Amino acid sequence: MITKDYYIHIVAEVLDTHDTVNILTGSYLWIEENDRDETFYFYGKENITTKLIYSNIEDISSFEDIENLKLKEINKVTRDPRYDFIANNNFPAIIGRVARK
Repeated sequence: MITKDYYIHIVAEVLDTHDTVNILTGSYLWIEENDRDETFYFYGKENITTKLIYSNIEDISSFEDIENLKLKEINKVTRDPRYDFIANNNFPAIIGRVARK
């Protein structure tokens, strides 16, 4: 699923530091509930593939346009209330996307 109107809230652990972070993403393709112990890559909001996913293709006419793209400002986050006990936390939040390893 890709959404450009709201972020999806994901709580994840960073492998090398074991820090827990909140990821706000507009894409959670290929992530299933039984993937709890799987490893995924994180691509920040400045990553070119992240910019492409969040963009309108009509706004791109050259490679330079891609590099100058800004992420659409999104002010909404969706989450599943069944997991509020996980989502209500004080961990830092980062914006980007996750992809299967």
